[in-house]
Amino acid sequence: MSTSETTEYGYRRLGTMPFVFVVPHGGDPAERGVVEVADHLRRLDVSLIVNTGVRRRVADLNRTPEDGSLASPLWLGFFRDVLGAVTAASDRTGEGPTLVLSLHNAMPQLTDKSFLFPRRDPRTGEIERTPVAAGGLRPWDVDIGAGYSGLTSPARMPTEELERSAEVFCNDLLPAEALCPERGMGGALTCSCSMLFQMVLASRRMMPGWRVEVGINYPAQNPHNLVQALYARFKDRGRFSAVQLEFREELAVLDVAAYLEHLVLHAKEWD
Repeated sequence: MSTSETTEYGYRRLGTMPFVFVVPHGGDPAERGVVEVADHLRRLDVSLIVNTGVRRRVADLNRTPEDGSLASPLWLGFFRDVLGAVTAASDRTGEGPTLVLSLHNAMPQLTDKSFLFPRRDPRTGEIERTPVAAGGLRPWDVDIGAGYSGLTSPARMPTEELERSAEVFCNDLLPAEALCPERGMGGALTCSCSMLFQMVLASRRMMPGWRVEVGINYPAQNPHNLVQALYARFKDRGRFSAVQLEFREELAVLDVAAYLEHLVLHAKEWD
């Protein structure tokens, strides 16, 4: 049975399933969509650590401080609750899989600070960079961050071809720091290649119109990123995975919630 409690940053809800959903930036108006998604996930017996009131400019709850002594009380409370939920889930599953999903919204437009990681042209096989123009639209609907970036672009492949391309997909996963070291060095691959591939494939089958990429914009490579910090702490406690999911804010809340429910029901099969 799950329990829910109001906190200084929003709310925490502890479930008994080995899944922890985290919403670090839900206090920003642009990320209210994933707060609504989390509310829909209450029907599942999963853990939810949801920021509903802290603006990112006040405290960035998705980033661990480089100097822990400078951490704000808001961040400390949030991170303590995340650690508690993950520890409880990990203790219950023993050597079984535990999955943390960090949920975010992204505005549709790129900015002058945006960087798009290179992709392989499916026609020529050449590696090419996607030009970035401030105000231009992001070339994706969902970006999966797990420390690596995939040179193979699922968004540019027909579903039938994608279903046959697991080996190519995994071979083309590279540490994001090798492609753009200035975005952070020392990040690990925070979940298995097979799980990443199945997450992409599930989205294609459920929501054929979604363009899904792995680390094209937000690979979660910085060691101070929340999923990296959690992976570093829990990777030796059985099978543990942590993934950052960026959803373009125009995506329908019910569609995103349905996709995440599907992940909860099937993730054990993919680990």
